[in-house]
Amino acid sequence: VFLCIDIENEKINDIEINITVTFGMTEVIKGKTLEFPGTADKALYYGKNTGRNKNVFSDESGNMLEEKDL
Repeated sequence: VFLCIDIENEKINDIEINITVTFGMTEVIKGKTLEFPGTADKALYYGKNTGRNKNVFSDESGNMLEEKDL
């Protein structure tokens, strides 16, 4: 979340621009096949659809956990 806040508050050449960042993450387990679209993609779009400036983790069961829940 700190990275999201830093990016959102960034100024370029003294011009304030509004940028939001959402991250989708998942766990990669050795020996397991990754699906497409992957769980990280699903986490990313879940975050974008439920607000901005979020870190969302998707576990292997497809449960979405926002940073505040981790």
